[in-house]
This record gives sequence, C-alpha cells and structure tokens, in this order.
Amino acid sequence: MKALSILITILIPLVAAARANANANDPMDLARTEARWISVQVINALPGERHPRPGPPARAWYAVGDRPGERVVTVPGPEVERIFFANRSPVDRSFSDFVWVFDAETGHVLSASFTGMVSEPVWIGPLQATARVAIAARLSTRMPGGYRRPRRIAGRTVTGYCADSDLPECTAVEPAAYDPETGWVRANGAVCASWRSLRTLAYTTMGQARFLELNAYGAPERPVRMPADAPPHPRAQIHAPSC
Repeated sequence: MKALSILITILIPLVAAARANANANDPMDLARTEARWISVQVINALPGERHPRPGPPARAWYAVGDRPGERVVTVPGPEVERIFFANRSPVDRSFSDFVWVFDAETGHVLSASFTGMVSEPVWIGPLQATARVAIAARLSTRMPGGYRRPRRIAGRTVTGYCADSDLPECTAVEPAAYDPETGWVRANGAVCASWRSLRTLAYTTMGQARFLELNAYGAPERPVRMPADAPPHPRAQIHAPSC
C-alpha cells in the first residue's frame, strides 16, 4: 500500500507535466475558463505588405471577463514596450496594458486598446527634432475600415486609416474572427498619433495577431498594471479613436 502511494505521488506530477506540454503552443482555447498566461504575437508592418511575419511573442494574461461569454487577454504594459515597440524607442513606463476582449462563442474581438508614447524624429522644414509622440490605439473585428496610400507628415511616412472602405482611395481590409485552429485573428485597427498641434489617424496591422497557449510553471500572477482607459462597451459598435 505504501509503495502504491509513492507511485501515485510520482505519477501525478508527470501526468500533469505531460498534459501541459501537450497544450504548449496550441492555439488559445476560448472554451477554457481558468486564468493563465498565454503568448501573443502581432504583425507590425506596413499595411498591404506581402507575406509579413509576426514579431516575437509577448506574455499575456487570459481570464474570464465581467460579462457572460467574454474572455479578456491582457498584455502588460512593460511587455508592450519591450516587445511590440522594441524598434520604436518607447518612452519608459508610458504604455498601458494592451487589453483584448473576445467573444468566446464567435471569436470576434469585441474591443482592444492601448495607449503610450514613443520618441521619434520629426522634421519641420529643414529642422529636425526628437518628439515624444502620444499614441492611442483601438481595434476590433467589428470595426469597418481600411488604409490609404502612404503620405509624408513631419518627415514621417504615415499610412492613413479610412473608416469608409467604399471610398475610391481606401483599400478595404476584411476583418476575421479568431480561428481556433490556427490561433490567428485579423482585427481592423486605428492609431491616433499626436504631437503638439499635429494629429494623424493611421492604420495599424497590430490587429493581425496570433494567440497561443503557454507553459507557465509555478503560481500564475495577474498583471500589475491595468489599462489607462477603460475600453468601450464591448457590445457597442466600435469606432476609431477620436483624433
């Protein structure tokens, strides 16, 4: 009997570890309700770029939302800065959490948003300066939209967001709900960038993202920081941020 107890004590952790390894790197399962860490990869490229590659994975906290059927995925602000904006000179500790709200049944991104600041060179005529540009992003698979041809603003190339995809200068982007077979989702996204009196509304490809299960050993912890702004009511029509 004692030998059996010892055997069970040894086997239980092994079975649990095997199950965790089997789930590692599987697409995020929206049917699961337990809180846990997962990974998120986003595409941060020019709209219309052929064969864009996802960036490195960031850790994100998966939990059941406040409303029935909601799943909330929170990428902590430090992860957003360190991974998603690694090549954009993010202002230290300026980013809110990147919060995604999913409908577990349909896979639609009901809302997603973050804010932050980046240091970027700007040109005003022949003069160049380094500016702290504030950005505010909003994304959803239920938000219509597309992108315009790139143009130069203060020496920067900006691909504008357009809400009316029927306009001749607007290239429409068809959103796609979360695919549980691949882990991919394609949400339309708009970013308001502002510096002094200059404001522009740009299209972002960060709504094209992949969500995967992640092995996490030890007791999970909730992210410390939460979003700076509460996301809009997820059942309402989502619009681009005011800019």
